[in-house]
Amino acid sequence: MHGSGSFFGGKVHRLVTTFRWLTLFLIVNVASSHYGDDWKQVIWGRSVNNTVVIIPATYVWLSFALNAFCSFMKVGRNETVILALDIKTHDTLKASGMPVYMDPGITPTIGNTDNVLYGQEGHSRMMCSKLAAVTNVLKLGLKVLYCDSDIYVLKDPFKEIPTLDITFQFGGMGDPKMAGAKNFGSMACFPEEYQNSACKINAGWFFAYPDPKVLAFLSKANQTCFARRSNDQYVMSMLLMDAYGHTHNATEFPSWGCYDPCKYANGRTFFVYCRPQQENVDPVMVHANWIMHKAKTGVVYKKRQ
Repeated sequence: MHGSGSFFGGKVHRLVTTFRWLTLFLIVNVASSHYGDDWKQVIWGRSVNNTVVIIPATYVWLSFALNAFCSFMKVGRNETVILALDIKTHDTLKASGMPVYMDPGITPTIGNTDNVLYGQEGHSRMMCSKLAAVTNVLKLGLKVLYCDSDIYVLKDPFKEIPTLDITFQFGGMGDPKMAGAKNFGSMACFPEEYQNSACKINAGWFFAYPDPKVLAFLSKANQTCFARRSNDQYVMSMLLMDAYGHTHNATEFPSWGCYDPCKYANGRTFFVYCRPQQENVDPVMVHANWIMHKAKTGVVYKKRQ
């Protein structure tokens, strides 16, 4: 009887979850449809040299997004716009005169009461939604720098424009033999290295050109992300690994690589590898995800003691 109950309980849970996603699809699209194509005008109005920076935000992450936005302004970059993933965030920022938009083409997005913290269903929808949002802006013919809300820019990130179709933030080392690399600042994450699990991408910061291969890649990643209720980084990594690690059919995929891992630093990369190895680390930006995780678990506090 216990096994039978678990079976039916699982079926009910899946049905409830599916119904919830469909309900959000209807509510959000009906509620946001009155914005029409105004979002395109916001994007075009903020673009500089056919380039725009997108920072996603929900009401829970709004303070982080504003912090990231202000950091771009401080270094003289004004092509930044906030992508609101819920109606409350959009209306609050719009009333304040902030450059914000909602993309009615994103489905499903976030409800005001959804839990969007890491590991929760709302977080998965938030991460999948950004793939669709970036794809839709690329379709306008613009180059896109996507920036997670927990990122802070210290220097002009456009002084070094990547030439690859899509350039990610360095996510970490997959090969233990490379963990103690001395010349870490010169390392990059290219397909041939990724094939050998030498490095991992981080999708919290990436620069993309409106290339057909990029559009196809992000569209497939978006569909897979929602279908699996996964997250953007895992899905994109999986697709790249499949292309370069198994089929080797790189002609169907965009050219890709990673920024310098110490100049465009992920939290773990910066504090574990870059700072101990280099005396004068001078990053362009920092991604605080690892720092936030350690702070939540108390590790940072214990180390300070």
